[in-house]
Amino acid sequence: DAKSICDYKTFFKNIQPVDWIKYNFNGLESGRKSVLIVTPDLGYHGGSLAATYAGMALMNLGMQVVIVAPTCNQLFIEEMSEKRISFAMIPEFMLLDMQRYSELGEFDYYLFNTVIMADLACMFAKKRKVILWLHESPQEYDCRLERLEPLIREWSENILVCPVSEVAARVWKHYMQIDVAQILEYAIPDEMIEHKNVLGQRLRLCVVGSFVREKGQDLVLEALDFLDEEEQKMLLVSFVGKEIQNAYYAGIRERVKKYPAVSVYGEKDRHSLLDMISCQDIIVVSSRYETMSLVATEAMMMGKVCIISDGAGMAKYVDDLHNGLVFSNGSAVELAEKLKWCLANRSKLELMGKEARETYLSNFTIARLAVRLKEVLNNL
Repeated sequence: DAKSICDYKTFFKNIQPVDWIKYNFNGLESGRKSVLIVTPDLGYHGGSLAATYAGMALMNLGMQVVIVAPTCNQLFIEEMSEKRISFAMIPEFMLLDMQRYSELGEFDYYLFNTVIMADLACMFAKKRKVILWLHESPQEYDCRLERLEPLIREWSENILVCPVSEVAARVWKHYMQIDVAQILEYAIPDEMIEHKNVLGQRLRLCVVGSFVREKGQDLVLEALDFLDEEEQKMLLVSFVGKEIQNAYYAGIRERVKKYPAVSVYGEKDRHSLLDMISCQDIIVVSSRYETMSLVATEAMMMGKVCIISDGAGMAKYVDDLHNGLVFSNGSAVELAEKLKWCLANRSKLELMGKEARETYLSNFTIARLAVRLKEVLNNL
């Protein structure tokens, strides 16, 4: 009956407490600065990788780092544990009080990764200054704004807001009307793989991302329609990503049937994806909206040419026709023109790829992130 029904917070508070599951962590070491990074989950995707690589950067500064999440991909944990990164997991994550978190120890610094963690950031901000690292699109704010806005405003003086890009900063300011502290770009390890099958008879082009409209796979297919038959024959196109929206994915699968040179692959683990990127000539980031673009960063790291929508925050780092190509967000016509340019200027792509790698080395290495994080921590 109705009297027997309780809300979910009461339910979880009354069940038997669950212990922390720890990897590479036996407690804080005296004499070392420590950082707790809190993230929604751990796996082979952007937010999780950003948090993990931030942990690596902080470790390079000599700090002890523990990354906390409610769930994880076991293969991901095993791979990252080999890099000496410490993790702690507990299912009722979002419902824990400060006392349960104190079981891990009292850390010097606290970084909350993504706006999904803003509730916890506010709880910790009652007693200390914390960092909130933002990566999200407007959709993540739409479903949280009513609850988050009063909390953020109450504790804003203790929350150092660091968006990952200018695009992410604009989203935050639009919803919260609160200034950001500074832009904090992510980093990825330098895992350069020797180029394979580069600049063969046909240009190899890859689009990586979950099959959702925001990623714009449909724009790539539409752009192909603006190429003539001979130009289409000079391309080999691959779509790689996880099926998210069934109708959208089904539509893409149906449309690719008319293109013999277009293939669709499912989600790949990081090693397989990097290996596939190493075999491509061009990576297309067709996103209608994206605060950065991890795959574009990975492509630059590999010395690959990116054709990127200016709807992605990563477009800031692409100088058109110098270290990549930029097209107007949502314009299949402009994307087609960039593809035509690549086909007509194949001899320039290798140098463009080298410039792209220089962009990665100047902005997105673990060492560069360590410098940026040190600056942020000094502002706490």
